[in-house]
Amino acid sequence: MRLLTRGELAHPGEVVPAALLARLAGSVAPAPGAERAALAEWIASPRNPLTARAIVNRVWQGHFGAGLVGTPNDLGPRGDRPTHPDLLDWFNTSEFVYLP
Repeated sequence: MRLLTRGELAHPGEVVPAALLARLAGSVAPAPGAERAALAEWIASPRNPLTARAIVNRVWQGHFGAGLVGTPNDLGPRGDRPTHPDLLDWFNTSEFVYLP
């Protein structure tokens, strides 16, 4: 992949190797060629509660018309605060188990 100068396709710059953002990768960078797997593991990791919170919020929004967080596309610091944070946290604990 080439770095595009000012985002212009007509002005390709230096070649940039594929890699995870340092913030996501932590102190240990994934092996070359394993970046996608490392990203998938980070997204689905039990240490990353954001994925489960986002899914719960979307399901809640689908059932009740409004999510527990009013900004379903931004659960971060710029988004709305949850209306019921304890309920959202409860869905993300091991106490809640989904059985098919």
